[in-house]
Amino acid sequence: MGTLTGFLQQEFNRFRPEGWSCRYEAPIFSKDLEDALGFAARADILLQASDESRRYWIEFEVSRADPVANHAKFAVGHLYQPQSQKDFFVSMVSSHVSRGRRNLAGNAIHLMRCVGMNAFQTILLPHSSGSEIKRWNGMSVMKLTSENIPIQDEIERVFAITEPVTAVGSRDIYLVGDISDVILNVRRFNLDISTEQGCSDFGRRTVTYFVYDPWMKTFAPSKFCAYSVINSKNKVRDHAYPTDFHSDMTISFYSQLDESNPAFDGRIARLHLEKRLAMHLVPLANRPDLKTSFYAWHDGLIGSINVHPSGPQILIPPEWF
Repeated sequence: MGTLTGFLQQEFNRFRPEGWSCRYEAPIFSKDLEDALGFAARADILLQASDESRRYWIEFEVSRADPVANHAKFAVGHLYQPQSQKDFFVSMVSSHVSRGRRNLAGNAIHLMRCVGMNAFQTILLPHSSGSEIKRWNGMSVMKLTSENIPIQDEIERVFAITEPVTAVGSRDIYLVGDISDVILNVRRFNLDISTEQGCSDFGRRTVTYFVYDPWMKTFAPSKFCAYSVINSKNKVRDHAYPTDFHSDMTISFYSQLDESNPAFDGRIARLHLEKRLAMHLVPLANRPDLKTSFYAWHDGLIGSINVHPSGPQILIPPEWF
């Protein structure tokens, strides 16, 4: 194991918010459950509010071959010792972890929610490449202190993606935590807009900022892509499993929310994608290939989506993704 995790533990403690405590290697099982199961699990960081109203169990996935293993340990622990409403599991996965493995872990988050956990995944040091993460992981803690690693941004991201920005009825709306969530929202938008009902619900809005999925060569409004929806009535406990778990944005819900809730903000959405998730804003004039893909996609949706007269601005995933 490299030194970056130890450094992050030290620095999270040093920069922890006022009124919060920080513990390293915090056990998630009781000793008797560890003995019964035959294995133990520890959280890299446990951040706890002084009034005990909230606890964050944080895992740093710096370069694991199989980051989903920690998700599985926490989920198994929840089956025997259910976490409470105040507990939040947060996996922070670096760019040194391959796309497929990080996406598998990201989708395991949805399974954890299905068994009643407050579970989230986000990016660890999103503006740093995999090679830079690898270099840092081989340094001593002393040398890492001179690298100006933005720890406060990492802590801020944990809070930003786990606090609902607004709620509508039983649905809580969050800023997305990971690029995989963004890409799944692009997919959802394109599935919905391909239907008559989806086109009707979208209502021919004018859009400036779009997110690009380079694998499917499709696009979607950045505001649509920057939020997740979790049906809070299905945040169940004590082994009661939901039958209609819902965790993604739809055009139908987006249209209702877009018109009625000022907390659902396009500028905030775009800045979140750029600053917290390291997506790049690319003018089409600089990318002829992207321009071709965009207008090929938009040609089929001219009756549904108006592009702003200033032209489309495209957000693309970071190079490491």
